[in-house]
Amino acid sequence: MIWIHSSLSSNYLLLICLIGLFMNLNKFLSFEFLGRILFTTTFLVAVPPKVLKFDTVVDAIVLKGISPGLASFLLVSAIIFLLLGSLLFLLGKARYGSALLLLFLVPTTVIFHLIPFDSQSFFMNIGLIGALIIFFNRLDVNLELGKTHNSFILFTNMVIKSIILELSKLLKK
Repeated sequence: MIWIHSSLSSNYLLLICLIGLFMNLNKFLSFEFLGRILFTTTFLVAVPPKVLKFDTVVDAIVLKGISPGLASFLLVSAIIFLLLGSLLFLLGKARYGSALLLLFLVPTTVIFHLIPFDSQSFFMNIGLIGALIIFFNRLDVNLELGKTHNSFILFTNMVIKSIILELSKLLKK
């Protein structure tokens, strides 16, 4: 297990260095980029256990009252959202990255940490959700606001509201 952890750490470091090659060097060496690295680590370290213990995680989702087929779909979606959201966040596309990370984190928090109430995980996730909302609403200098961008924001808002509505129905059962 230690080998896997150190291997994942070195792969993560390699990924960060490769991203740095494609970015402006001043931007790569900035405190903001360091902050992005530290922030996305929280999400990237959650991926390997989901992949390596896929069936176990699906079983945990099924125990929450979700069908096995939907549980597998949700887990694959979670892995994609975590990886793609973190990568976009690292590349300076904080709005897109935070939208994907919110699509992962909001339902996860409600499904796994609300009932039964796990205060430590719940409040940690609430803090992360708050930070992601700040990044989502922040105007990235890298992004040009156009119709496509506004459509993406509207779509993401609609999806998040739908997820919250469906989860609240699930919790009322």
